[in-house]
Amino acid sequence: MRSILDHPSRYLKVKDGGQRLRTLYRQETLNFDTSRISSFALSCVVGVLQEVKKYFGKGQDPDLHGTETSFEFGYATLVVYGAQRVQEGVAQHYEIMEYLISQGLPLGSQDIVGSTALHHLVNVPVERSDLVRLLLTKGANANHRNRYGEVPLFAAFQLKLFKSADILLEFGADLDVAEADGITPRQSFIRCGPEITAVVSKWLRRRSGEEEGSRAEKACGACGRNDVSLMNCMKCQVMRYCSAQCQRQHWPVHKTKCQPFAPANTVLLKPYFEPKGADYHMRPLDDLLRQATGLPTEPLRERETRPARIPRATAEGDSKPLIIKIQASVDPQTLEPLSGHDFLVYTKKRDLVCRIRREDNGIQYDKIAKVVKEKGVQGTKIYLAAELESRELLSVKTSEVLEVQPF
Repeated sequence: MRSILDHPSRYLKVKDGGQRLRTLYRQETLNFDTSRISSFALSCVVGVLQEVKKYFGKGQDPDLHGTETSFEFGYATLVVYGAQRVQEGVAQHYEIMEYLISQGLPLGSQDIVGSTALHHLVNVPVERSDLVRLLLTKGANANHRNRYGEVPLFAAFQLKLFKSADILLEFGADLDVAEADGITPRQSFIRCGPEITAVVSKWLRRRSGEEEGSRAEKACGACGRNDVSLMNCMKCQVMRYCSAQCQRQHWPVHKTKCQPFAPANTVLLKPYFEPKGADYHMRPLDDLLRQATGLPTEPLRERETRPARIPRATAEGDSKPLIIKIQASVDPQTLEPLSGHDFLVYTKKRDLVCRIRREDNGIQYDKIAKVVKEKGVQGTKIYLAAELESRELLSVKTSEVLEVQPF
């Protein structure tokens, strides 16, 4: 490790040993031995506030600018280390971090690979967005680059820590800071799953001054309540309300934007449902990419992998309003959409899962392909209101593109 770290380049490319360093560092830190740290540092890791406070006010306070072990972990990093491993609710790592900051704890202390406490917070699959917000509020640099040239956003994206990514972007995290080999967070987020894509799309829109799309928040369109069941506007199937009273009160405002389903703004598609017993299963591309690179993945529920599903109401002869995702087939290497290939269509609950094939739809396929290409996220996916009128007919409203959804 030391020979790689001694390389004169400020940021280490793969050819300079960057990936080799990453592998060695990960292996060694997995064997981190808390018996080699001071009693003060151990108190920070364990997370007992009163024990930490005992080291102050005795005439020789701990040197909060110091580091421990050959990894050169600062005390903010050691608090983070404990917060990710000691049972939350029992430990007081948040309170300890607050206290140490009040005593002058530096938040920019770097370990041997240039990572700060903020990097470490998003470097394991444990969401501690409360600490992310605390560090950023107290002045931590969201755009500090470690020896790999990476800002904290990279790890948050890769590990699907969408709450932490949201906070980093709120505090000005730059999507265009390239790591050592030239890749930026803007180039990589689309590979990191729908939750990350939804967060990034929201902040791209806000930073450009654009209005948020429909269904940006799961809340009543009139009073803003988000802790109750919501019902859709029967005309547009997009605006949501917590009660009939809220809907009536809001109608004078909503009617100027309400877009009912009509022949001029819908595309009529014939869905294709995989037959029962088909040797075909869905698996998210970001999940496959994580597996290929050795990153942790979560077990998928059965409904997330089923290749076909028709809502019970439709199967029984009733139409059903839906919010759907239309996903283009993409090249697994470049993620560029593949012209003429099937579109995958599904809902968040996976009560509808089907495909749209060119051979079944002709010009209607071309219409929806044009909408996805021109209005979708990087031309690969889009979220729209739809009505499944029967097993043979899916009516998709294309005039109102919804905010990117986390599915």
